Amino acid sequence: MSQVDKPVLVTVTTENQASADLIKKYILHAQTEAFEDVGHALFVDDASPLNATLEKFVSGQPAH
Repeated sequence: MSQVDKPVLVTVTTENQASADLIKKYILHAQTEAFEDVGHALFVDDASPLNATLEKFVSGQPAH
């Protein structure tokens, strides 16, 4: 994973932040965004914040 040279966005629940931290350990330039009170269907459970995060990521802006 350390050889990944493309933009990476990791979305997780706040309860699963350790997973994002582990990925960032191997892909140093990865961006992470944690969402509260969501399940597996983030695109349904928290659609507007997810879409805003994705728009920022695709445009090259930091996720936070």
